[in-house]
Amino acid sequence: MIWAEWKDFSRCSIFIAEAAAAIQEFQSRLTAELPTGSYPLLGEKLKVSIFESKTVPKAERGVFETHRQFADLQTLLIGEELAFVRDATGLTPRMEFDEKQDYQLFEPELENSARIVLNSKRFVVYLPSEAHLTSIGVAGTEVPLRKVVYKIHQSLIRETKHEKE
Repeated sequence: MIWAEWKDFSRCSIFIAEAAAAIQEFQSRLTAELPTGSYPLLGEKLKVSIFESKTVPKAERGVFETHRQFADLQTLLIGEELAFVRDATGLTPRMEFDEKQDYQLFEPELENSARIVLNSKRFVVYLPSEAHLTSIGVAGTEVPLRKVVYKIHQSLIRETKHEKE
């Protein structure tokens, strides 16, 4: 997981240059008025969805989600949410992995989870296989969200020094 402010995106981006540039260009013209929907940036390997939802008051009402082929880069245009992230090892599945949609859902087992608060000034990257539970009300209340989720294929993630060792 990477959690940072947008002003630091270029410094902490793990994406290849073409993908990072496409994300930055889209972010530069992103406004709360942009219609909801899906926008392809680099074909099927990088796309962004804008949608509206509401937070749930308690994390126990949510579900953890993982992916195998895509990383999620998430941010908000409107609202604030609490999110949890952890290794998926040991989580109880709610469903089999859906290969076509690239996701699996798990029970909201919060032990060993990191907690973050996401708003319009910050972004978070959930790498493939990192379990994430999002859209929880920071104050334990239901609030409206306008959310932006970039789906970034793992082939667009730079190889790190650690992976080479």
